[in-house]
Amino acid sequence: MASKRPSRLLVIWIVIACDLAITASKLFGGLMSGSSALLSEAAHTSVDISIGLLLLYGEHRASVPADGNHPLGHGREIYFWSFVVSLLMFSGGAVGTILLGVWRILQPEQLSDVWVAYVVLLAAGLFDATSLYYGWRRFNVERGEQSLAAAVVASKDAPTFVVLLQDTAGVLGVLIAAAGTFASAHFGWAKADGVASCAIGLLLAATALVLARESKRLLLGEPADPKIAATIRRVAERQQGGLGVDEVATLQVAPDQIVVMMELNFGGDLRPPQVEAVLKDIERKVKKAVPQVTEIFVHPTS
Repeated sequence: MASKRPSRLLVIWIVIACDLAITASKLFGGLMSGSSALLSEAAHTSVDISIGLLLLYGEHRASVPADGNHPLGHGREIYFWSFVVSLLMFSGGAVGTILLGVWRILQPEQLSDVWVAYVVLLAAGLFDATSLYYGWRRFNVERGEQSLAAAVVASKDAPTFVVLLQDTAGVLGVLIAAAGTFASAHFGWAKADGVASCAIGLLLAATALVLARESKRLLLGEPADPKIAATIRRVAERQQGGLGVDEVATLQVAPDQIVVMMELNFGGDLRPPQVEAVLKDIERKVKKAVPQVTEIFVHPTS
């Protein structure tokens, strides 16, 4: 099943390509029909392009090897840029969209060339759904039997849930824009277009706040999944010689990078060369059992 999981970089590139096509189509449709909801959606999607580029940059920075100033590596960069993404979505997407909607409510205009808006919305919906499909495929493998909300909270893969929530907001935004366009064109309620823009802005604001909260948690530092700590403990306890495992602590540095701290009781029978050999064997076995582990620090006790 894991082999069918799209890579994180592939998902991000698919999102960027879809967002480029969506932005161009929404901008064209908004200018042709005069729909503020479509223009709001175009602004929203243009922000999404910036979001994708920031996530790519974060992936690049997170892959930089450890150095003297960053002995645990640069993995947390991906969480920092995910947090920046949430701020951009709120300031560049939600606030601007709400302001445009308020302006259209105060100065309503009847739409023209409504068929253009419908065609654009259909195309945008298909692109958004395509992007969401790949994001969902990747996230669904990690989610397992958890609910969506629980999986987002438990996930350590910030870029993946950023893409998932961003694309979900995109699909819902298209539906809201379509409802506003329909109400304005067929019921003569000119303000409906502006109301739809405000609704899209509130949706983006809510999405941005969820992303900010989850990215902040990961940026400040969280332990890895408890199942991983349990696996590491089992591996260490199987070591020959009756090794005692007093404590296992983990730190999630990046989606694919975990630092492990262990307190091990070697007893009083092992000499320093034997202790060193045991530690190397444990490190090898732990990294084989949990490939995400990049560093292991051991505090020996007796």
